[in-house]
Amino acid sequence: MKPVKKLAIDAGHGLGNVRPGKVDPGASFGGHTEAAIVLAYAKTLKHYAALEGIVVHMINTGEDENPVGGRDEQAELAGCDKYLSIHCNAGPTASKGTETLYRDSRDTVFAAIIQKATVQSLKLKDRGLKPETVSPHGRLAVFDFDNGETALVELGFLTNAGDLAAILDEDNRRAWAQAVIGGLSRIK
Repeated sequence: MKPVKKLAIDAGHGLGNVRPGKVDPGASFGGHTEAAIVLAYAKTLKHYAALEGIVVHMINTGEDENPVGGRDEQAELAGCDKYLSIHCNAGPTASKGTETLYRDSRDTVFAAIIQKATVQSLKLKDRGLKPETVSPHGRLAVFDFDNGETALVELGFLTNAGDLAAILDEDNRRAWAQAVIGGLSRIK
């Protein structure tokens, strides 16, 4: 894998994701929405990327319409060579842990860096790397990105009290962003 030249950060869901003018909150639990949580993670990641001199293109700022089917093209037009989509899982309350999805073998090193950083910083169960084919949604639009490596991280389960507490912890969020950027910065 080549060093990062420009990182696309995609906070999943949000305004115009599915329908123009409508906010797609993603998973919701306990008064928290996936869209709000992952936007906070994306903004924190952008901050730490800038400190390391990594150029970032924010796919979803929370203010712009971003249909899910055009996010990969937006990143390509911006000249990004890495694409990270940030999400949270939902399921039965006993479900827990973090996982990172990848498209195929060209993405496994990038996905492994994201998964390792997530497990270490959030201290959640490691559900591992998974091909996008395990997703209940089938083909995921973020994996149409053609300029380089891409991964989709599921930080943890909003529907699990332990996972949710870890995800909402601001120190964990900062540690996650630092760990991701640290991992990407070590690529030479």
